[in-house]
Parts: sequence; structure tokens; C-alpha cells
Amino acid sequence: MKNKIIGHVTDKIDSEINTEVNRVKWKRFNYNVFSTTDFVSQTTALSTYQGLTYEITALTDNIDIIVSTFRFLD
Repeated sequence: MKNKIIGHVTDKIDSEINTEVNRVKWKRFNYNVFSTTDFVSQTTALSTYQGLTYEITALTDNIDIIVSTFRFLD
């Protein structure tokens, strides 16, 4: 996934963080993208469940809100 982001979306990953929210483990990649006239901070969060990988991409300021509502149902 890192290779998908670097070169296609941004030139570099600023930070890589492992977190757990509501018993869901996430790997978060923080980076900057150029949007219209300036750079904005963006985060891609990845989680794996039952062999599938789930990806959420949002502005860094909003990612915690989105990730906190994400749950896997059995």
C-alpha cells in the first residue's frame, strides 16, 4: 500500500502509525497532497479483517472521527 501512495498520490510518507480504535487495529499513513492551490494533510488508514484489507482515506483532521465509527460485524 505504501508503494501505491508514494509516487501516485505524494512524494513521501510523513509518518506511519499503528493504532487501535474500538478493538480494530489500523495502520495509518500520514502525508501531504497538493490540492488546488496548497498542500493539505491526508491520512490513509488500513485494517485487515478475515483476509480482506479495508482502506479509508480522508483529511488528517477528520480521520479519527471516521475510524472511530468503523466496526466489523460478525
